[in-house]
Amino acid sequence: MTNTKVGNAFLAMGTKAKLQADAAKTKFRNFLTDEKSAKGTAEEGYGLYAAIVIGVIVLTIVLAFSKTGFGSIGSFFQDGITGKNTNPAGWGN
Repeated sequence: MTNTKVGNAFLAMGTKAKLQADAAKTKFRNFLTDEKSAKGTAEEGYGLYAAIVIGVIVLTIVLAFSKTGFGSIGSFFQDGITGKNTNPAGWGN
């Protein structure tokens, strides 16, 4: 193959890729502007907002409990370094 044929092949591939990208962008834009695309997904958005609120509440509860749990684990490992015994009764000497 000559350089011209190789160059033309790359040009054709680039043009085809550009046309496909433009078609995908147009299809995506049409989907976003179509009114039917949002209907029924999360009951007009109320279900989505409720899920977000519930998720934030659950995350807050989990973080509150994990903070004390990780603190207890951290103090357990500090006992081995500092020599202090802060273990609750029945957790060793």
